[in-house]
Order: sequence, then structure tokens, then C-alpha cells
Amino acid sequence: MLSRVAAVKAPRTHNRRGVTGSSERRREGRESERQRPHMSRRLFPSAVLFLLVVMCCGSGAAAADGSITRNAIDPFTGKTPISFANWKELKEDGREITSLRVPGLVEVGDDVFAVAEAQCGERNGAGSCAGIVSKHLNISGDSMDILTSDISLFCMQLRDTAANNFGTTELLRPTTLVLGDSVYMLLGNQSRTTPQVGGTNERCLLLLKGTVSDEGGKKKIKWNGTLVVKPQGIGASVSLTELIGGGGSGAVMRDGALVFPMQAKKSDGTSVLLSMSFDPSKNKWELSSEATGKGCRDPTLVKWEKYEGDERLFMMAHCAGGYYDVYRSTPHGANWYKLGEPINRVWGNTHDRKGHGVQSGSATVIVEEKEVMLITAPVYPNDNGKGRLHLWVTDNARVYDVGPVSREKDDAAASSLLMKSENKELISLYENKKSDGAYSLVALRLTEKLERIKEVVKTWAALDSSFESCSSGSSGTVELRTKGMCNGRVPTDGLVGFLSGNFSDNTWRDEYLGVNAKVHGPAEKRREVPNGLTFKGSGAGAVWPVGEMGQTVPYYVANNKFTLVATVSIHEVPESGSIPLMGVRMNDTDSTVLFGLSYTHGKKWLAIPEGAGDAEDFVEWEPNKTYQVGLRMNDSECWIAFVDRVESDCEEYNANLFDSHRISHFYIGGDGKHQSATGGHVTVTNVMLYNEKLSEAEVLYYLHASKVNIPSLGVEEQPTEQAATRHFGCFRVKQ
Repeated sequence: MLSRVAAVKAPRTHNRRGVTGSSERRREGRESERQRPHMSRRLFPSAVLFLLVVMCCGSGAAAADGSITRNAIDPFTGKTPISFANWKELKEDGREITSLRVPGLVEVGDDVFAVAEAQCGERNGAGSCAGIVSKHLNISGDSMDILTSDISLFCMQLRDTAANNFGTTELLRPTTLVLGDSVYMLLGNQSRTTPQVGGTNERCLLLLKGTVSDEGGKKKIKWNGTLVVKPQGIGASVSLTELIGGGGSGAVMRDGALVFPMQAKKSDGTSVLLSMSFDPSKNKWELSSEATGKGCRDPTLVKWEKYEGDERLFMMAHCAGGYYDVYRSTPHGANWYKLGEPINRVWGNTHDRKGHGVQSGSATVIVEEKEVMLITAPVYPNDNGKGRLHLWVTDNARVYDVGPVSREKDDAAASSLLMKSENKELISLYENKKSDGAYSLVALRLTEKLERIKEVVKTWAALDSSFESCSSGSSGTVELRTKGMCNGRVPTDGLVGFLSGNFSDNTWRDEYLGVNAKVHGPAEKRREVPNGLTFKGSGAGAVWPVGEMGQTVPYYVANNKFTLVATVSIHEVPESGSIPLMGVRMNDTDSTVLFGLSYTHGKKWLAIPEGAGDAEDFVEWEPNKTYQVGLRMNDSECWIAFVDRVESDCEEYNANLFDSHRISHFYIGGDGKHQSATGGHVTVTNVMLYNEKLSEAEVLYYLHASKVNIPSLGVEEQPTEQAATRHFGCFRVKQ
């Protein structure tokens, strides 16, 4: 079953993320980011603001929980709506709608409405305006077109008087939320005749309040009032200008606070992300003191409560560097962390991950007692191809592509997503770009996708349960492929990928349904074994393409920090030199090895730094003995190798490689790019990828205790005595 009730789980005992920056932030910023171009705006022929509202319809935000609304108060309480707003029909001014943009979805009671920004112009082309439209959704089939010609519109005119002094306005970006049976819509009101000045609090935002009415069987929003909102800036937000809503939906927090996603500009013209909150205890609007997301636009919000009482918000926006950034709020949505989430930059804006993109759709739901996020964004087959809207499910660690959802003929752009609370209906609303550059809207029912989403989340939960409850001779709730995967509890927090016994057609499949590994070399050079593969000979091995996925990169976090773990057994001593076992290659022209781990003819483990310089050999290895080996990279520009409970000191790598390049892949069991006449002979099982640098306790104790021995292929040489507690070069042995 699915619902929007937050999951209740025990909290983590640690938090690896701070509000202020770190070296990870520096690496995050290495994506080449273009300066945000100035938005093109056409001036009104007269100083008026037009708000276009459909007669038969609604608005755009998620419904609020009853227990939440008891703590919230109407932001109109104690305030006087402006009296100079009146309605008149759009056609009286000789205008027609040319495009529908900034899609949003709102649920009020049992009804769902589409809402969007309307771009309009005079029929003679002499002028233009922008406003809002909304429509009650009744999707009879799989999809429903919302065309500019289908909607009977009204226009709200704000007279340009001394009382308002608004000047000419065009950009609106309607952003909505629901409180009880009332719909609140935040609209941007950026003057084109009076530029805003930083620090003067000249933020002219409009807040509309409406309720659903039924006139002759046609449901619509009746707008009851309009307020001018001038939020108070705090800290860094005081000097920001061009404040406007992000689009999509706001959120109602458990303490009654109302939160809208916002974007603004710094003094240098750079766009940033922040939020605006209405605190019921203060009865006023305030901006968050921290602004994040440099160069990002069009943020959307979803609520996220992974643990009981830990209510937060996620904000997702497309950025100039070519990707979507995802940020998490402090508790209750009061402020924002500077660092991105583990799913940060997974989604690209374009096929080649360059330039700005469009507004994404998102919703949080509970599937099998696990909170997950659903995300929609367009995927492009090439640089000039049409966008095909895809649906993803993520738990803020793993990411699974449910597949395309928009109609094949459409050119999908910005989107919105809503899960209905009563009948568990999933609805998407997206822009459809026409050949003439105009946009219409398409509403889709995606309920049939919920079954696949449930299957994916069940797989994640079952594997997690098996690892967390694993003991000798038992594999928890999962049988078959996962038998023999562990002999003790395995940490699952941050575990995003697992290669074990699922292999066919040269593909080593990720048990968490993420990125599959590709196995290289002829079939005679590999052999399937329980929970893994044996590789023998030159060119044999596997490549885990964590950075070669195109527009969407599920393991992008590996560019900042990761832990890669494998259980291995070496069956033959190399004739000479060393054989690569596992490592990290970059996507630069030289396919540089960032760092790696090899085994030598002298039966030593060899830590390989970038450029193969200053390699350090340390503890000895024995043929046919099982080892747990791994690599860890953290966000302070150093890496660590470990073999069982022997761990290296943190060695620096060339961080300048990340200025214009990223990680391409991990090689496992052998490196196809390494020139070796004979190659190696090694068995690799139970390969795990974590999206963070695990602690020493997690690596050296929990993981080591869970190691499953690999059956011997026959002792080929007399084993050498393994060292006990002493140092080997820069490595140290943990007792």
C-alpha cells in the first residue's frame, strides 16, 4: 500500500553532514557552470497584471494532513486583502493564450486540479502578458490534453494606482499549497519599470486564496482574496533580489509552518535557491537565512521524514552545470544545508549534461513501510531530440528508472507529480512543446506504474533485511541468490550497489537494480561460482560503469565519496610484476587510474596511486586464501585501501582531475586496459558499493566479520605466514 504518511524508524546515531561547507562542496562546484542568462520578458502595453483563471477548475499543491492543519493558521488572518483587484474576461482585451507553462497539481478533497502559468498575447501581436490557468482533472483514459483553446478564461486586473505601484509584471511561476479546504497560490510580481534594490525589501509577491466551488456540475476555484507579501530577509537572504516562487507545490509542516520553494539573485546576478516560510507563532513571512544551489533555478519541494519527528524538506532544481541538484533542509524546513544529498546530480538536464533544464516533478510516498521519492524529468535521445518524460523511484540512496511515461509523440519538458491520498492514484502533468515553440499541457494517470515501484522497493527492503539480520548459515528473508552472501550483520546505510550471483550474457547484475557491471574477455576466461565469478587470463575482468550512463548517472556520488568492497581469492602467483585487482579510472583522454589495488609476483598487496607513482606494497597474500579488500574515498581529497583488517593511511590523489573530468568506472577482478601477457587468476564475490566513506568500525569489524570464505581451487604454492600486528610501509594492522 502507498500513502503519504511518513515512515517511523529508529534514528541514526550520527550525521555526516554539516550546514556549512567542506571540501566536498569544492568538488561539487567543479562542474563547469555557465552564468545564468537573463530571462527574456516582454513588456505589457499598459501597467497592469493579468491573472488568467479557468472557470471550471482548480489550483496546485498537495493536500494537508488534518493533524497538521490544526497547528497552522490562515496567513490571511489579521490582514486586509488588497481592494483594487477586479475580474474581467480575457477576450475583452483582445488577447489569447499562446502557451501553458510551469505545471502544477493540487488535491482538494477528492478533486485534483491542474494549474499552470499562461502566456498570452494580443491577437495583433502588439503586446503580451502572463497569468495563471487551472483546470479540474477528469482523466477518462490514460492521458488528457489541456490545450490553450480548450479553456474559458477570466482575467484579474490589478490597477496601477498609488496604492500598489506595481508597474509592469510578467513572470509569475505559480506555486501552490492546500490548507484545509483553501488553496493558496504564490505569484511572482517582478516590476519591469522599477528594478529591485538589494536590502530594501522590495519583494512584491502576491498570495491568492481560493476555495473550490461547484457551479452547474463544473468545479472551479473561486478566488476570495489577494495579499501583497513582503517577506523579511535574514542573514544572507537580506541582499537578494528578484525573489520568485519555484513552481509546483509548497509544504505544510507539522508545526503549522507554511513553506514555499523560492529562487532569487545575488548581487552578481547569480541565481540561488532558498525558501519562504510563514511561522504561525510569529504570524509573518520570513526567508531562510541560507541560500544554496548556485546557478540553480525552478526549485520544487517534497516533504521527507525518514525517522519519527525528523521532518525535513528536499528541494530539487536544475542548474547551470547541466544537472539537477538536490538539497535537504534542517529540521522543520527552517534552513538549508549547503551540501547536496546522495542523489545530487544523478539527473542531467540534457543529453550531454550541459546547460539549464526544466522543472522536475516529485512526490514522496510510503511503499511497504519504506519512504521513497518519485521523480519525473525528461530524457533526451540526443542533443536535438524530443524529451521523453521518465519516472524514477529513489530512497535517497538507490535510484531506479521505472521507464518512460510521456506519450512517444510528445516533446515533454517541465513536469509535476501528485499521489492522491484516497485511491492511491498517481498523476503526472507535463509541458508538451509544439513545433512552433508554444506549449500545451498533458495530464497522465500513472497508477499502473505503482506495481513495478512496489516490486523494486520490496527488493531493496528484502536485501536490507537480509544483510542486517545475517548470521552464519542464514540469509535473512532473501534466499536463492543471496545465500552465502554474509556471515554476520552487514551495514546497509548507504549501500547502493551489490554484485553477487546474478550473471548472464556478459552482464553482472546489480541486486539493488541500479547499474549493472559488464564482464570482459572470452567466455573461457571466466567461470561462474556461488555469489561471483572467477577470472583467468589477460583481459578478463569486470567493469562497473558508475559514470558512463549518459544523461542519468545513478552513482554520481562516487565522484565525492564511496566505499567499494569485494571478497576475493587469488589462485595463482603472477609470473612477474603485478596484476590489477580493483581500481578507479577517470573519463579523461588517458583513462587515468585514480587509485587501485594490485597483487604482485612477490605475493604482496600493492596500493596504486594516480600515475602509478610511489606505489606502496604492504601485507603479503597467500594463494587460495579468502580476503575482503576495498577502496574508500572521502571528501577531503584522499583515499584508503584495506585488506581484511589492514588499512592504509589516507593517501592524497590528484584532485585537479575533477576540474573537468569525472570517474568513468570501477574495474574489478582485472583491468582490461592493463597490458599483461598472462593476466591473473582470481575469484571475486559479493562486491558492495556504498555512497559514503564507511567508518573504520564499519569496515574493519562489521564487514570483516561478515566475510564468507571462497572455496579453494587447490593450493598452488606453500602459503606464506600472514603478518600479525605490525606496520607495513604506510599501512597499519587493526587488531
